Amino acid sequence: PGWGNINSLTTLIKVTNVRNGKVEFDGRILKPKESMNSDGLPAIEYICEGKLAYLNDSNQRYAVIQDTTVADFFTILINKHNEQVEEYKQFKVGNVTVTNNTDNVYRYIGYGKTFAEIKDNLIDRLGGYLVLREESDGTYIDYLASVGETKQTPIQLRTNLKSMRRDIDPTQIITRVIPLGARLESEEGGTGAVSQPRLTIESVNDGKDYIDIPELQEEFSVITGEIVYDDVNTPSTLLLRGQQFIEEQKAARVSYDITPLNLSLTDTSFEPFELGNYHPIVNQLFGIDETLQIIEKKI
Repeated sequence: PGWGNINSLTTLIKVTNVRNGKVEFDGRILKPKESMNSDGLPAIEYICEGKLAYLNDSNQRYAVIQDTTVADFFTILINKHNEQVEEYKQFKVGNVTVTNNTDNVYRYIGYGKTFAEIKDNLIDRLGGYLVLREESDGTYIDYLASVGETKQTPIQLRTNLKSMRRDIDPTQIITRVIPLGARLESEEGGTGAVSQPRLTIESVNDGKDYIDIPELQEEFSVITGEIVYDDVNTPSTLLLRGQQFIEEQKAARVSYDITPLNLSLTDTSFEPFELGNYHPIVNQLFGIDETLQIIEKKI
């Protein structure tokens, strides 16, 4: 019945789990893939994207934002998005728990897509998660410092671990980090951005402008790299941001693809696997015994 009636970008799709009534996916059709097999049977497969993709349907405008909280800056971006799109693509700003040490941002907004501006000006610099939730008066978008809960149900061999793969990407690993802050006035009188020195952590880090990561150096040797934070103006804050990068780097470079058995369907003593939650992962063959967050889920 739907043949020829499903259109890219305008046809909306919602997937509901009939077992518990939970909406597993809510979004739109992105693009079709048409095919025909050797028996002459035609088929169309559709790639879909979630509601968060609506933030790619609007562009921001140039502005200089200062003396503004993270929450207010986020609201400015969402409001500009809402001005440009249909009502069903609009978001209401919900909870904002991400902040910085001053709860004051100084940003340049460009002309990019709204999602790209949020990612560049907020997520890439301050971290956090974008979360959508449906309420009776519309779709809310939260910007949260953390999501999920730590669950007690482990994923482990001989219980509920069917298969797993661990991918390690060493090509972008940094084992000696040089955090760099805002540009400083050059004593030599240079005017170009390249010739201006930047704030470093030497004054608060025993005279060293870098932070070593011994456990990674033992595995990958000494690999130096710089991380630039244009909005940081104090050495202590810069040191903290460098330490935060070190904590986040492991998660960014090592990923696990795990196929567990969802035993919660038949045994209520097991907790279901939900996006954003943390579960203990135990695999003696790989020497893995740590709590990891579910960041992607295939049903």
